[in-house]
Amino acid sequence: MTDAKDEFWDDAQETFPGKEDLKDRLVAVWALEKGQDKNADGKVYATVQSITLVLDDGPEGWQVQVIRDDEMTPNRVPSVTDEGPQELALRWSTEGMVSRLGPRVGKTVKPMLGRINSRPNKVKGRSASWSISSPTEEDYAVARQHGEAIKAIIQRMEKEQNEALASGAFDA
Repeated sequence: MTDAKDEFWDDAQETFPGKEDLKDRLVAVWALEKGQDKNADGKVYATVQSITLVLDDGPEGWQVQVIRDDEMTPNRVPSVTDEGPQELALRWSTEGMVSRLGPRVGKTVKPMLGRINSRPNKVKGRSASWSISSPTEEDYAVARQHGEAIKAIIQRMEKEQNEALASGAFDA
C-alpha cells in the first residue's frame, strides 16, 4: 500500500457542511447566483449560491457535534478559534436566507453579516425555519478582527467581475 503522504489527491467526503453546522455562528455571506431546485414532490423552490465565511464559533464556543435531522452528528465546519475563518461554498435554499440574499445577487460585492439562527416552524410537522439575524456591536467587533479575510474575498470578487467584463462575457 502507498503511503498517504505520497498520494496526489484527497478522498471525497460523504458529507458536506450545512446550515446545522452554522447555527448561532457569525457569518459573512456573499450572494453569487440565483437558482432553483425541486423537492421530492416536484415543487420548485428558489436557491442562492454563496460564499459563506464563518467568523466565529458561536456564543457557546465550537461544538464537536450538532443536531442534524434530530440526531447528533459531527460538526462539519472546523473551529474558527483553532483554524481561522472558514470559507464555504454554500447553496442556501431556506426562505429566510433566499429572501435576504436574492436581491443582493449582482448588486454588491459586500457581504451580508449576521448570525445563522433557527426557530420552530409555525406549521406543525414542517422543518425548522432557518435565517440570519442582524449583527450586534460585539459581532461587528469580531468581523473587524477578520477584516483582511473579508477584504480578500471582496477583492477576489471584484477581480472576477472585471475579468468577466473585459472578456465580453456580458455582451448581448
